[in-house]
Amino acid sequence: MMNKYFGELEYNYGWLTKREILLFGNKHEITVIIQAYKAEDEIPTIQDEVCKEYAEHEQEYLECIEKLMLEFDDNADTRFTPDSLYIERDGKCALLCDDAEDLDDGIAVEIIPEKIVTYQNVYL
Repeated sequence: MMNKYFGELEYNYGWLTKREILLFGNKHEITVIIQAYKAEDEIPTIQDEVCKEYAEHEQEYLECIEKLMLEFDDNADTRFTPDSLYIERDGKCALLCDDAEDLDDGIAVEIIPEKIVTYQNVYL
């Protein structure tokens, strides 16, 4: 499926693509995950609007993510590694990050609609 904001998407328990982001001055390849239940699902309007909002303001969102992460932990730039941008069916959007201090759980930095940091096991 072609998405006008993230390009070609493939279905694997959700619509997926790769994207490169710059966080704390480092390049990271992340997976964009647009939640879907089956391959026949079109991307609903609310998710499409979030895709557009993120793509058009990515730099501002990444700056906000850095700020939120540093408020959560002073060593965020070395402790957390971005893994995926997760866009839920209800329009929530969060950057999911691995945690070097807790390999079983990472953090979720929600940027749409709220701006919060929580642990992935709470968020997901």
